[in-house]
Amino acid sequence: MKLAPLFVASVIAAPLGAQDPPMRIDVEQVRPRIHVFSGFTNGNVLVLESSDGLLLVDAQSGKRVGSLDSAITKLSARPVRWVVNTHYHEDHTAGNAVFRARGARVLAHRNLAIQAAKDTTITDRNWHRTPLAADAMPTDAFDDRREITLGSDRVVVLHPRNAHTDGDAMIWIPGANVLHIGDILEVDAPPFIDWWAGGTLDGMLAAIDDVLTWTNDSTAIVPGHGPVSSRAGLRRYREMMATVRDRVKTGLAAGVPVDSLAGSAVAGYEQMLGGARRARQLVPQVAYGLRRP
Repeated sequence: MKLAPLFVASVIAAPLGAQDPPMRIDVEQVRPRIHVFSGFTNGNVLVLESSDGLLLVDAQSGKRVGSLDSAITKLSARPVRWVVNTHYHEDHTAGNAVFRARGARVLAHRNLAIQAAKDTTITDRNWHRTPLAADAMPTDAFDDRREITLGSDRVVVLHPRNAHTDGDAMIWIPGANVLHIGDILEVDAPPFIDWWAGGTLDGMLAAIDDVLTWTNDSTAIVPGHGPVSSRAGLRRYREMMATVRDRVKTGLAAGVPVDSLAGSAVAGYEQMLGGARRARQLVPQVAYGLRRP
């Protein structure tokens, strides 16, 4: 069952810095006082409005946070009290600096700061990981679970082990039946498994299995990227990832080259993964992980 949004609007937001061009921010109300802000390719930002101020889940990139900030200001004049990061990737964390400068606390799993501080080149992917700016780093850390009370709202922050990264957080708002699951789920796009920061495909599946045990058919599940989903959508996504993994594993065992596996391994899931070309991008990722010691 696909959840019907209560409200969807688009805002052309003016950025904080003159060097950043305006962009469109889509705003979706999923519950009273809970909105999801999305735009460009940066991560979905959940905003919870309480009597004590705002709680944000993720903060977009440094380039796009100005547009996010302008769009949030149109929604509420209340200050941002908390930002909770789902993982270390820059499109979810660099915007922390704007809200930290105004006094917000930034909460993340303890491993996030470790990964975010690295300056390394991943030769397997030709990826240079640059450190997150010091003023965007978390101010607060947790290990397995942390609860935040903001006004009348209780927010539960949970750590799934070695899922998208080794420092993921899932943010559960039980009173509203809303979960932000981060990049463990991407809708209409292939997932990215950050093997280089402790992520694993099996860990992502385990996190999803856990979520499926305590959510229900009315739960709004906010992905790291893409439209708000549901428990049924998450279940289909889990089936897709497990099926692709098994197909790739079987093909590799039979000596089939990865390039030759790309089409057959994702057959039937192309639409779910954003089209045939993008769907094929998942196969080398899965094969890389299966070949790792």
